[in-house]
Amino acid sequence: MLAALFLTGCAAKPLPDYAFKPWGTHLSDFNRTNLATMTALKGPLDDAWSKDLSAFKLINVYEPQEFSSPVIADNVLYTGASGKGFYAIGLDTGSVIWSFDADAAIEAAPTVAGDMVCFGSSAGVLRCLDKKNGNPLWRFQAKSEILSSPIISDGRVYFSASDDRIYALSASDGSKQWVYTRGTYQTVAPRLTNSSAYDAEKKRLYHFFSDGYLVCVSAVSGKELWARKLREDFDGTIIKRSTPLLFEGSVYAIKGGGVVEELDSETGNIKNSFNLIKAQEFVIPSSSRIVIAGEGLVISLDRGTGAVLWKRELKDKTISTLFASEALLFVAINHTKSFWNTGWFEKKTGAIEAMRLDDGQTVWSKELSSSVSAAAASAYDRVALITDHGEVRVLAPE
Repeated sequence: MLAALFLTGCAAKPLPDYAFKPWGTHLSDFNRTNLATMTALKGPLDDAWSKDLSAFKLINVYEPQEFSSPVIADNVLYTGASGKGFYAIGLDTGSVIWSFDADAAIEAAPTVAGDMVCFGSSAGVLRCLDKKNGNPLWRFQAKSEILSSPIISDGRVYFSASDDRIYALSASDGSKQWVYTRGTYQTVAPRLTNSSAYDAEKKRLYHFFSDGYLVCVSAVSGKELWARKLREDFDGTIIKRSTPLLFEGSVYAIKGGGVVEELDSETGNIKNSFNLIKAQEFVIPSSSRIVIAGEGLVISLDRGTGAVLWKRELKDKTISTLFASEALLFVAINHTKSFWNTGWFEKKTGAIEAMRLDDGQTVWSKELSSSVSAAAASAYDRVALITDHGEVRVLAPE
């Protein structure tokens, strides 16, 4: 276990006493919808507490980045960090409940289900711990680094490794059930921090691979059901989201050139394309709407017709990640500040902004101490994120 006595936080704010939907994995759920429901997030949010999880380095050769977004379940926030630590933190108090030394950087969100919390590391180790106390239950060694958030369902744990393999393990002891491999892994390939989407009813996994194929795999047998080429190698388009999204019988993914494609989840046939802007991120907040974010631009479209409902320009700002609640769109934005706007002593900073879903108007915004690369999480009227400097911040209604 890691000692966590060095962590300090702000004064905690009490949690609401009504039921809430957990944010138990990457992008909220196994459909990867990135939606926060059963929440009353409306007005301005302020800091509830913060923790510094960064690893001490005398000299940072590269600009620091954190990719392991937090998750929230049963009033506890779980998160990993590049400093090799994994933490369970009380959502209401900000106090560390337990911590675990993973011996390697954690660069993808954990997953909480039942009594387990599972996560992978850059050393290729998939670990499952007892979520109450952090005691190890079992571990599995993959052949390459793990940049995906696992799926825990029907007595199995599914995850992908960066060598284009999907693994199915027994949730009880971590024994291998099957492995799917593309067989076309390249030694030089895009480093995709992406996770599979999972259809629990039909027992199917959907995953984007480094060769540009979106593949549907049987979760029961590991057999490939269909595959469709959506991206060419190194096409130069900046795409932040490589995780598919399942919604109402369709699977959505960003293809090369930044086009959002809607495919039939059964056959892989293309049903619709959204190509008004070069998409980097997107979310589907309702049956009638899709919101797409590009370079300095957010656009809301009618999901059936593709008609523009509204658009917002974010000048000189880079959109990092977004998610939606029942009424609001939350956008994490990065930008560069310089001393007296001269270009000297540049510093990367971030902000989070909330827009109304019906018209795109800003409700509130808050500056952050550094840039943000990892996705945010939201549950129990809280928004949680980890900055690139390793600071976990939880925001709550004022």
